Amino acid sequence: MRFVATSAARDVSNRDVFEAGVTARLGVAVDVISGDEEARLSSTGVLSGVTSPRPTLIFDIGGGSTELVVVGRDDAVASAVSLNIGAVRIRERFLHTEPPTAAEEKAARDFIDAQLDGAGTDFDAVASAIGVAGTVTSVAADVLGLSEYSRAAVHRSVLSLRAIDEASRRWLAQTTEQIASNPILPPLRAAVIGAGSMILAEIARRVPGDL
Repeated sequence: MRFVATSAARDVSNRDVFEAGVTARLGVAVDVISGDEEARLSSTGVLSGVTSPRPTLIFDIGGGSTELVVVGRDDAVASAVSLNIGAVRIRERFLHTEPPTAAEEKAARDFIDAQLDGAGTDFDAVASAIGVAGTVTSVAADVLGLSEYSRAAVHRSVLSLRAIDEASRRWLAQTTEQIASNPILPPLRAAVIGAGSMILAEIARRVPGDL
């Protein structure tokens, strides 16, 4: 058994408390991995179950960070980077009002854009893009009009930039309480889906074609 921790554990000041709790409950040590390792593991997992044209951009929007991995035609990792933009981080740093103000949204989007522009990822060169984790799957469930979340339904679904933008604008115009009334979103996801969808939209804006 391996217990892996990512962005939040890398940043938190009381990591020892968390690690002690995990060890006491599970009997294993916590392996706090780097952003590069997180990106590699994400891409390996994705490519084990999805076939896509190369080069493929695989992106993982988490709570504290977003990983961008480009896999080349030889299935080797051509580039990998972990950025300090995540759904929780953007919400806590920029979106203080419910619903957020236009100024808050602009500040968040400007920060996201700066991080993506400085990532060193050649978005124009990718032939396909695959997103993983809660933000992407929640947007997919919303676009599909599901009445309850279904992993089978969202897996391998295709998202257009227009559909992502529409979902993002709708969520950013609502309070957490209003968003939480949607049965496809758990309460904790409802609080950060607006921020997460902003990250998703800015990634989608940079890649050719749909996701």
